[in-house]
Amino acid sequence: MILWVGDRSGLFLNCPRCGLSIKPKARWLALEYCPRCMARARIPVKLFSSTLPAAELYDDNAAPNAEPRERTHVRTR
Repeated sequence: MILWVGDRSGLFLNCPRCGLSIKPKARWLALEYCPRCMARARIPVKLFSSTLPAAELYDDNAAPNAEPRERTHVRTR
């Protein structure tokens, strides 16, 4: 469940795995799981709410980074 407190205009939904920050325009647009992690790694990661985007939450050396995508090698003849 996403926590909505006070002024909703400054709320960001952040992913602790890949560092994605989403700022929904309305409460009903809020997502529960990170769409990037779902699409790339097929891992459901719950977003957390904050008044700051992920880039401002973490130190440069401590920012979350998603694992690189698995590349499938396609054989061409």
